Amino acid sequence: MSTADDPLDARAAFRCDDPQQIRDWLGALHREAAALALCGPQGAPLPATLWALDDERGRLHLDVEVTDPGLDALIDADEVTVVGHLQAVRLQFDLRGLLLVHRPRAVSLQAAVPRSVYRFPRRAWRRLEAPAGATAMARLRHPGWPEMQLALRIVDIGLGGCALLLPDDVPPLPLGIRVHGVRIALDEMTGFDAALQLQHVTAVGGEAPARRLGCAWVDLGDDDRRRLQHWIERGQRRWPRPPDLRPACS
Repeated sequence: MSTADDPLDARAAFRCDDPQQIRDWLGALHREAAALALCGPQGAPLPATLWALDDERGRLHLDVEVTDPGLDALIDADEVTVVGHLQAVRLQFDLRGLLLVHRPRAVSLQAAVPRSVYRFPRRAWRRLEAPAGATAMARLRHPGWPEMQLALRIVDIGLGGCALLLPDDVPPLPLGIRVHGVRIALDEMTGFDAALQLQHVTAVGGEAPARRLGCAWVDLGDDDRRRLQHWIERGQRRWPRPPDLRPACS
């Protein structure tokens, strides 16, 4: 069970301090090579993966792109937060003792294994999950291949952002990128133009492998936000789902 009972922490119900549970989550992030976002006080998230866990020393190693212009600022930051996703939950934890380590053939970031991890169910953000038959789509040009037009299914949506389904045979998008000129078509009567920032990527298995792109709205206008909120409220009445608010260490 979690020992999270700090009344001053509004997220306490989602915090887990159990070392074994934390180790299990980190192990899953490592095995799945889950895309992680390293977030400092300023700048775009830095993409990373969990390269190794050192149980003996209580350290974790993160693979990063050494040429990323945000790396130096991240290392000098007082606070760095890691965000990753395992299926339907978001894991979030702070990095302590961050060091840049030069290996024989690569460079990695090293930090202490976190003492606490927050586990947030997606429903905690009040997103609407569209059923398989829904037709909500995002139409955009691939940022790396401008001649490639994409029509991606919206699998969930909220006032903070949306998740898109990218087929496995389409070139991936870099984590942290901002994509402008996205046409959001929620139904035949409701749509708007928007900009999105890619926050995280999760692999989706099944007969048609794909990647789930978690995106945040960038400067969404007030009129479009009201239009979106009204559409979500109607959708919640048509497609009600019970909230998942289990304790972090359940």
